[in-house]
Amino acid sequence: YGHGITGVTPNGRRHMPRIVLRAVRKEFGVLKGIVFLALSLVRSVLVKRRNPEGMRLAADYSSEFANDFPMIVGMYETHSNWTDADEAYGFLRTIVQTSAQYQMYDLYPVEELQEFTDPFEAFKRYNYGIFADDDNYPMEEFVDEPNHCQIMVGSCANVQIAHAFGYPELAKLGCDHDLAGYPLIEDDV
Repeated sequence: YGHGITGVTPNGRRHMPRIVLRAVRKEFGVLKGIVFLALSLVRSVLVKRRNPEGMRLAADYSSEFANDFPMIVGMYETHSNWTDADEAYGFLRTIVQTSAQYQMYDLYPVEELQEFTDPFEAFKRYNYGIFADDDNYPMEEFVDEPNHCQIMVGSCANVQIAHAFGYPELAKLGCDHDLAGYPLIEDDV
């Protein structure tokens, strides 16, 4: 069961440009949105240059994450400069939570889990498999109860990478994804 988590899933990656463009257009309109994206791209290049440790950690996590996270930081910096940090975070949270609807079914093979006599038990075992050997989220404790499971990790790659880039507040984006995503599959498992 399970596999490590390495960032945006293939289905999420396929939908991400549309998700980002819609969010940018809604937030800024077309013309200001183009400026926003251009400035964010420039900032992402600068972010890569000024954060070698962050880039190393992101690349250790996955090559995709090493490409994606600097752009996230670039958008955060640009948006924060135009508004404030809370609004910038809310903008990114909307993007991440919207992407969850495309990623959760990639992360969890719901149809396969439903083939088991107890799909929720299979779901718990699958989660155990995801975290059992994942150095990015080393599991310290797995609490398995009939109606829920709880996984305690000793560290989180998102936290380490966000800190290395100088934006620890961005570490929560992974949690925001999960908070939006798990309810989408809850009735299926």
